[in-house]
Amino acid sequence: MILKSVLVVSCLAATPVVLVSSAQDSRSQGSQPTSQSTKERTKESTNEASNDAGELRSEVTRLREALQRERERADEALRELREALDMLLREDRHERNCTPSRDLLTQHEWLHERGHDDHAAVAFERLVEQYDDDHSRLNRLAWHLMSDDETCGHFDATALKLAQRIEGDPEDMSHRVLDTLALAYFLNGHLERAVPLQQAAVEKHGSDEYRRRLRTYEAAVAALPRVDEQPPLDAVGGGE
Repeated sequence: MILKSVLVVSCLAATPVVLVSSAQDSRSQGSQPTSQSTKERTKESTNEASNDAGELRSEVTRLREALQRERERADEALRELREALDMLLREDRHERNCTPSRDLLTQHEWLHERGHDDHAAVAFERLVEQYDDDHSRLNRLAWHLMSDDETCGHFDATALKLAQRIEGDPEDMSHRVLDTLALAYFLNGHLERAVPLQQAAVEKHGSDEYRRRLRTYEAAVAALPRVDEQPPLDAVGGGE
């Protein structure tokens, strides 16, 4: 009887070990395919990312090369434009149909508007040379450019540059030059410069026409918004 009890106890004690061992073996066998599948997916993702990065680098390289080609084309076009402008200004203007001064006026205005300051300066100096840098003639030219129906509104920048060429101390300038300067500044947006020049012209020659222009300039300046009249920043966007 005692021997049987010992045998039973021994069997019961050994059974959990076998069960636990079997369960562990089963889990180990089941986890191996899962681990292998995860590694394969990771490898595939890495390969895809590597391919995407390679394609992106290729695209960036292609775009850089295209941009470089466009820059080279732009530089070449700019160089050709400058050469054309140089040739145009070197030509004998008397061989063309339009009068030399009108042609140079058009050149100067076109070059000035497009920011070709160096070439615009060359055209302007050639224009001044044709008038022998005579202040009276330059003043008349500037005035006609701003007032004649055929040219008004087309050569305002050139007219201002001509007027500035003969600008000096208001005390030493004639009322005609002052009147021209005031109009040139006004048409080019320098309203506050126009008023004192026109006032000086009126003081020297108080014609009704001069006074009328002075009132126009003063009204334009009065209509300009003042800094101290601007609403505070916190009032612009409203309140809560």
